[in-house]
Amino acid sequence: MRFTINRTNSAEPCLDEISVFNPKGENVALGGVPTSSGDFPNSPIHKLVHINDGKFGNGRSWVSS
Repeated sequence: MRFTINRTNSAEPCLDEISVFNPKGENVALGGVPTSSGDFPNSPIHKLVHINDGKFGNGRSWVSS
C-alpha cells in the first residue's frame, strides 16, 4: 500500500493504525515493513513502527514530519 498526504487541517498528519485484511480475514499489514519520507522527531509515542503493530490508540501512532 502507498499513500500520499498532501495537507492537513492543522498540525502534522497522524495515523493510528493501518490494517489490510486478506479474504481469510487476516491482517496482512502486520507483516509489512513501513517506510516514510519523514517522521516526527524525538517522540517515543509517535514512531513509524507503531503504524502496523496491531495496537490502537494515540499513544502508539505515527506522526509525519
